[in-house]
Amino acid sequence: MWYFLGIPMRHRCTCVHTVHDSSAVVNSRKFRSKTTVKHSAVYNKFLKSLRKLFKKLSNMSINTAHANNGVLIHAGEYILLHSDSVSMEFSGQDNDLFRGSKQGRVYLTSHRMIFNSKKPSDVMQSFSAPFVALSDVEIEQPVFGANYIKGKVRAQPNGNYVGEVKFKLYFKSGGAIEYGQALLRAAKTAQSNFHRGGLAGDDPPPYAPAGAWHEAPPPAYQPPPGYYGWLPQHDAFSGPAPNTVFISDNPPPYPGIRTSSTQYYYYPNCYQVARPFCFIPIPVIYP
Repeated sequence: MWYFLGIPMRHRCTCVHTVHDSSAVVNSRKFRSKTTVKHSAVYNKFLKSLRKLFKKLSNMSINTAHANNGVLIHAGEYILLHSDSVSMEFSGQDNDLFRGSKQGRVYLTSHRMIFNSKKPSDVMQSFSAPFVALSDVEIEQPVFGANYIKGKVRAQPNGNYVGEVKFKLYFKSGGAIEYGQALLRAAKTAQSNFHRGGLAGDDPPPYAPAGAWHEAPPPAYQPPPGYYGWLPQHDAFSGPAPNTVFISDNPPPYPGIRTSSTQYYYYPNCYQVARPFCFIPIPVIYP
């Protein structure tokens, strides 16, 4: 291009410098610097707000099974086992909610496993693992140390976190083997009910808010006689303390270990947009 304009090679740099005013170049650089700093501050503020939003959404998907320092279950959900002295560890997620060993209590219900933290300042107050979302559950018996249960939990669609999280559940007062055997049996039965109910695929049903809830008297959450075969005997298991069980008005959004032909569970997106919500009946399945 310089050649076609008739400008010799030795004058190229001189020409470039002479057509620009030095003060204008300096002012232009200052303007660009100020603009860059301003945009950077706005961008950092946006990222900070976005992180807070994601953290809040994550809290919604995880802290869904506690109320008033107690456990929150669905209508028609029963507590089968309860241990007041366990610890839980998570891996496979970068979220701060999963970091560190957490001390608390664990429940085995007719539909899921629930962990509640004993530490009021813990950002994770409860963790819910529906049976239909569990996989690779194993009982570990190390030579040194307490027995524990490990496995994976897949995120529910619309649950505001994706992928899966690994967990290890330690029993300080024993009962890991008995709890693990009941958990394995429950997961297998619930997943069978899930597929027999006409819901193909590996993803668990979407997360649904618990809705209104209230304190439940013991008969409301104790299992009926048909569930007693699921209750292993061990000193580590006891009933929940009084005034620590609360029940939602909504039924479980996923199948459990035993259902009746009159029970339904909520499953969004099973029809087209014209019918965004519906209920799918669960056939009678007895273990």
